[in-house]
Amino acid sequence: MRSGDQNALGMEHARIASLNGLMESVGFQAYIYEDFAEATFNLFTTLSSSNISPSDDSPLVNTFNDPGISDSIVTHFKV
Repeated sequence: MRSGDQNALGMEHARIASLNGLMESVGFQAYIYEDFAEATFNLFTTLSSSNISPSDDSPLVNTFNDPGISDSIVTHFKV
């Protein structure tokens, strides 16, 4: 994020999104993780917004200071 490399951020978003297919292939139903994944992908969308400076940590800090969103993202990565 601090590098300002939108391509790297997009690649990471795609990598994490591809894990949804992996989870389905091993038997997870989408309804188990889709709400958690939505919070994660919303964060990626916010961070990739062209009007955010690479040195501006506030979107990330604000997201993780919201317990509901933070818990969803952490749970998504745990699943």
